Amino acid sequence: MIEILVVLTVVVLGIAAGALIAEAFILVPMWRSMEASAFLAWYELNAERLLRFFGSLEVAALLVPGLATATSWFQETSGLAYLGLATGLSILVLVSFPIYFRDANASFAQGTIDLDDVPDELRRWALWHRGRTLIALLAFIVSIMAAKAL
Repeated sequence: MIEILVVLTVVVLGIAAGALIAEAFILVPMWRSMEASAFLAWYELNAERLLRFFGSLEVAALLVPGLATATSWFQETSGLAYLGLATGLSILVLVSFPIYFRDANASFAQGTIDLDDVPDELRRWALWHRGRTLIALLAFIVSIMAAKAL
């Protein structure tokens, strides 16, 4: 059972990290190249889709490693420390949403941000996103280490 959960952990964390990397290298540069009003119009149309996709993915990226960690702990299997670290890193990725992204994304979706402030906010958004992407990538790497430890 633990082997299946660890493989699922690697898969889910890999998909989550990959999605964040794609967002960083495809969506963010596109957003930053757009005029502020065009970006806000695009974001308003797509905010719900982005939230559903990334929100679901990040919740899965917490639940699956969390379940693997708990199972490993109860079964006293090797790799527990790696699974716990992967779960902790996934928590950090998820916590970044209420700390920064929820309000920033809402200002984009609702158009409450001043047009002149959009470029600076997108620059800040990109920095925060790079941070959570690195953390997600580290969680994926650590999950691979957990799989090797079994």
